[in-house]
Amino acid sequence: MKRVEALLSLSREHHQALVVASRLGRLDDREALTACWRQLGETFFGPLRVHFDEEEHWILPLLPEGGELASRLLGDHRELRRLMDGREPAQWRAFGRCLKEHVRFEEKCLFEWLQMHYSSEQLLAAQCVET
Repeated sequence: MKRVEALLSLSREHHQALVVASRLGRLDDREALTACWRQLGETFFGPLRVHFDEEEHWILPLLPEGGELASRLLGDHRELRRLMDGREPAQWRAFGRCLKEHVRFEEKCLFEWLQMHYSSEQLLAAQCVET
């Protein structure tokens, strides 16, 4: 399904997240992985936290309270935040896997649900109120 205007910026950020997840999955060398993780800490984690906050303040109120979509959104964000503090390569690789699965969930389930239940105008209006 084509993305409505209100969700386009988040979808673009999801593309960048998939690039990061793929990069983490390809690195075998501990030194290269460490350098990559350090760079992500300097350039990617801050905007990713902002992305999570935006989704939680804007999208979460649109979801059925206590439902599976809301639970998954919050659970994934909590786990990804925890993994961002990881100090070992196994945690960094787990972050990449979790990030990839989370983006797939949002694009294929969450955003599809939003577009089926809200018009583009409703999503834009909610975005303006919540952000």
